[in-house]
Amino acid sequence: MAGWNVPPNRFTQIVSNDVGAEMKRTAGAMLQAVIFGSPVDKGTFRGNHRVTEGSADRGYDVSQVDKSGNETLKLGVSTITNSKPFTTLYIQNNLPYSVSLEQGHSRQAPKGVYSVAFETVLLNRR
Repeated sequence: MAGWNVPPNRFTQIVSNDVGAEMKRTAGAMLQAVIFGSPVDKGTFRGNHRVTEGSADRGYDVSQVDKSGNETLKLGVSTITNSKPFTTLYIQNNLPYSVSLEQGHSRQAPKGVYSVAFETVLLNRR
């Protein structure tokens, strides 16, 4: 006779935790791929990747420079780590020239940044 190993009232909490953990793993992988796939001149583009929960952040700061990407990753991972399951996480870069970079107008990122990161993370999840 088959039965439940876990009481039904705990099932939703387990599923919620699993979904939240997978969301955070995927968002972290996306953020890392975006940051380290970004072209670097002064480090302004790398320093302006932003992670927000629930709504997009439309701002940017031309004085925000991070050539290594480490500080930007640290800030983004903090937001991802503290996010709630089933919420929307936004990873974006709003610098005026970010669209041009995404369209391949960089020798360092001729296929863009975000689309390449998405494809890389998606293919590695299969």
